Amino acid sequence: MAGFTGLSVPDFMPELLPAVEVGWRLGRAHWGQGLATEAAAAAVRFGFEDCGVDRVVSIASWATAHPNES
Repeated sequence: MAGFTGLSVPDFMPELLPAVEVGWRLGRAHWGQGLATEAAAAAVRFGFEDCGVDRVVSIASWATAHPNES
């Protein structure tokens, strides 16, 4: 398995609510192939078109956005 992508309702950042978050995790071997971009776009499209959400956010931390920096 390469990883996963999905939608959730964040409950840890009330200043963003109401919102739906798109998130993903991929194994390092699958980075740089466009998989996260393609999967996230499909999840966002699903949220808007099939679930009727009106806002999708993505939350990133410095540690996950820059895994090789301290």
